[in-house]
Amino acid sequence: MISCSKHGLSGILSCMGQDLVDKIQLGEEVLSTSLCKIKVVMHIDIEDKLEFSYVLSLETKDRLKLADRYEISKDEDLTSLDSLYKSLGVICVRCFAEYQYKDAFKGFLIGAEVL
Repeated sequence: MISCSKHGLSGILSCMGQDLVDKIQLGEEVLSTSLCKIKVVMHIDIEDKLEFSYVLSLETKDRLKLADRYEISKDEDLTSLDSLYKSLGVICVRCFAEYQYKDAFKGFLIGAEVL
């Protein structure tokens, strides 16, 4: 939860690059062609895993030299995610739902189609 200055206590989207959050908050258009999805797969044991997807601008991905996919199987692998995690921001789900250009995120964010 986040305390949004516009909507009060609200849910958050925490899987998005800070540069995208800034553009959304300013009402600037984000094109789907400027977006990419980065998948992180954390292997808990032989059978179990957790999968996370993050949406970044292609510019951020290129600048930080990020891969499309990360496979994490031991604690030491987590350091490869440092620059990814530092590039993330959070935004109120209601602010995102009101964003004029949110359709650009279809296929990148689960549930963006219903916001």
